[in-house]
Amino acid sequence: MCEWFASLSFPTGSEQAVGTRPSTRRSNVSKRLSRRLTRHRRTARVAAAALALGGGLVALAPSAGAGTVTPVMRCTTPVGAPEGQQRFEVTLDPTHGDGATSMHVVAGGSPATSPIPIALATIKSVYTFAMSGGTTGDLSVTPPSFETPIEVNTPIVPPPFTVPTTIVGAAAGSTVNLTLKSIVVQTLVGGNPLATATCVPISGNGVVASYTVEQGSQAPTLTATPSTVDSNSRVTLSGAHWPAGPVGLTMCFPEFGGFCDNGYSTIAASDVKVVDGVLSGWVHVAGAVPSTAALLKVTSGSVALEAPLTVVSVPVGGRGLVLSPNTGPVGTRVTVSGTAFSPNAQITVQPQDEPGAPTEDAVTTTADANGSFTATFTVTAAATAAVAAYEFGNPAIGMRTPYTVGEGPAGLNQSVGGQIKPGGLTMSQTGGRIDFGSATIDGKPLRLNAALNRVTVVDARGTDLGWSLTGTMSELTAANGTDKLPAGSVTWTPACVAADGAPGKVTPGTPGPLGATQAQLCTQTPVDGRATGGSVSADAALTLTTPAFVRPGTYSGTLTLSLS
Repeated sequence: MCEWFASLSFPTGSEQAVGTRPSTRRSNVSKRLSRRLTRHRRTARVAAAALALGGGLVALAPSAGAGTVTPVMRCTTPVGAPEGQQRFEVTLDPTHGDGATSMHVVAGGSPATSPIPIALATIKSVYTFAMSGGTTGDLSVTPPSFETPIEVNTPIVPPPFTVPTTIVGAAAGSTVNLTLKSIVVQTLVGGNPLATATCVPISGNGVVASYTVEQGSQAPTLTATPSTVDSNSRVTLSGAHWPAGPVGLTMCFPEFGGFCDNGYSTIAASDVKVVDGVLSGWVHVAGAVPSTAALLKVTSGSVALEAPLTVVSVPVGGRGLVLSPNTGPVGTRVTVSGTAFSPNAQITVQPQDEPGAPTEDAVTTTADANGSFTATFTVTAAATAAVAAYEFGNPAIGMRTPYTVGEGPAGLNQSVGGQIKPGGLTMSQTGGRIDFGSATIDGKPLRLNAALNRVTVVDARGTDLGWSLTGTMSELTAANGTDKLPAGSVTWTPACVAADGAPGKVTPGTPGPLGATQAQLCTQTPVDGRATGGSVSADAALTLTTPAFVRPGTYSGTLTLSLS
C-alpha cells in the first residue's frame, strides 16, 4: 500500500508582491533666480581675442552727418586687453529733421585676433555713442548679427550696416554731436555664447557725426502699472515719444548681481508695441520669479528705458481667503482667514462695495512665518459686497472674496473636514498545509483531490489599480529525495467570491495544471474607471494525478501564491 501527501504552504516575506503604481507630484517651482548661463570657458578663453569686432573714432572734423575716424581701441576680453587702431566711417541720413534718421557704419578690422581658428561663429554687437551739444546721454544701435569663420591672428572685419535710430531730448535748432563710447560684442558658436568683449577708444577719439534738430523732440517716457506685482501676474506698460521699431523686453535683478533674462522663466508672455510714438501693451511676470526688486527694460530703436518693479512671489496654487460667515446682516462679526500670503507680511483687511471702494475701516494684522493670518471685523454697511486682503498696503498684492449682506440673524458656520488615508493591499489564508490523503497503486493512474486553503484578499488602497493573485507549483519530491512527480501533476479549478459592496469586477483564473509559470487564481479590475477594493475570497479545487506506475512514498512540494 502506497501513501503520499502534498505539503502546500504560502511563502512569507519577499515572495509576496503588492502591486503599486507610481504617482506624479507637481513640484512647487517658485525659487530664487540664482542660476547663471553655462559657459564653455576653455573655448571662450582661447577664442576671446577674436571677439572685439567694434571700432573707434578718431577726432576728425566731420562733414554734416558724416565722419571717418581711426582711434586706438582697447578691447577687454577674458584672455587680455589687446590694443590697436581701427577705422570707422559713420554717416547719418538725413542729417537734420525731427530726430529720426538712419546710421550707416563701415568698420575696419578689430585689433583683437584669435590664437586658434573657429570654423564658424555668430557675432552680435551693440554700438553706443555719447551725445553732446543739443542733448546729452547715450545713443545705442544694434546692427544685425552675422556669421563668419575666424582665422588665426587675423583681424575680423565686420560687414557694413545701416540701422534706423532716433535722437531725442534735443531742442529745436540745436546740433547733436556723436562720439563713440563703447562697443560690446558677444560671440556664439553653435548657438551657445562663448564670451563677451567690451571695446572702448583710449586715444584719438572725437565727434564722428552730427545731426541738426529742426523741431524740438521730447524725451520718451515709460510707466509700469502696478509697480508692485505678484509673480504670475500681468503688468501694463505705457509710454510716449517712442521711435518705431521692434520692442525688446528684458527683466534684470539687481539683487542677483544685475542678472538679466528675457526667457520664459522671467517673462512668461508679452504683447507690447509702438504705434505713432505711443508705447502700449502688457508683460506677464513668470511664476518662478522670487520676491525681489526688478527692472523691466524696454527697448525700441535707439531708446532703452527701465521701469522699476517690486515682485512678490506667490506659491503655486495662489493665495486663499475664507470668510466665516460669508453672509449675514449688518452687525455680523466676520472672521477672515488667509493662507499662502508672504511670510511675516503686514496684511490689510478691507471691506468693500461691489466696485471695490471701502465701506468701512480697514483692519491690519501680520501674517505668520507660513503666510497665514486671521482677522475679524464687524459689518456696519449694507453696501459691503466683498472683503479684500492685501500685503504692505498695496491692493495689487492680494485677493478679495465676496460677502453677502442678508436679512435675519447671522448664520453660524462650522468648518467640517477630516483626512482619509489609504490602506494597503493584503492577503491571508486559513491554513498552510494541503493534504491529498493516500491511495493504493493498482496499475492505473491515480487521482487524488483536495482543496486550497481559502485565501482572503483585502484591498484598502482606495484606487482603481486592481490586483492579481497568481500561483506557481514546485515539483513533488519523495521522502527519499530522488523520486519526483512533475509540478504539472497538480491541477486546479479556481473560484473567487467578492464580499457584498466590494467595488470592481472579480474574475477567477482558468482551470489547468500548475507549474513554474504563474497561473491566475483570481483578479479584480475596475469598472467604468471607479475604484476597486473590498474583500475577496479565493478558493480552488485541487487534483493530483500520478502515473499508473510510480514508486511508493510520501511526496511533498510547495504551492506559492503571489499578490500584485
